[in-house]
Amino acid sequence: MKALKLTHLLLFIILCHSQVSCVDWIISEDLTLAVEPYDGTELRMNGYYYYMQNNRIMDTYIFYKNGILIHGNYSENNDGNSICYMDSLFLSPRFLEGMNKYNYGAFHITKDSIVIEKWMVLSGPHYVLLVSGNILNDTTFVINRNENSYTGNVFQMEKLFHFHAFSPKPDSTNVFIP
Repeated sequence: MKALKLTHLLLFIILCHSQVSCVDWIISEDLTLAVEPYDGTELRMNGYYYYMQNNRIMDTYIFYKNGILIHGNYSENNDGNSICYMDSLFLSPRFLEGMNKYNYGAFHITKDSIVIEKWMVLSGPHYVLLVSGNILNDTTFVINRNENSYTGNVFQMEKLFHFHAFSPKPDSTNVFIP
């Protein structure tokens, strides 16, 4: 009996180090925004959008025509940084290996508005964050609102995202969004 418990514990630990975390198995909120193909021209799909603060790239969004997005937050680990760093990161085979549920989401664009739904980065259950903003042109948009689905808190902000052409983009296929 003791050996069986030890075996279950070891199996749980091994699974916790796989791409799908243990927290995802325990509790996770579903996205409510339907994933729909995007065929518009309001934003470009042949690269990524980045938000810079103090000459450092802090956030990126890679949008795909299938309605899925990859989001990254780089406040701690980007050499000061630069488009060059992001390009090399996105080309690295290790980039997709390190992806978690909170890196993925869905988006909808209607005229000059963008709505993004993605999982929040937490050390517990994955709750949903609803992000919205305005599209200024096909290479620039501004995020001005975040709403936490768990607490209901709404945060106003102004994050200006700029486009950078880039190819090949990382694959959007993932185990979190069918």
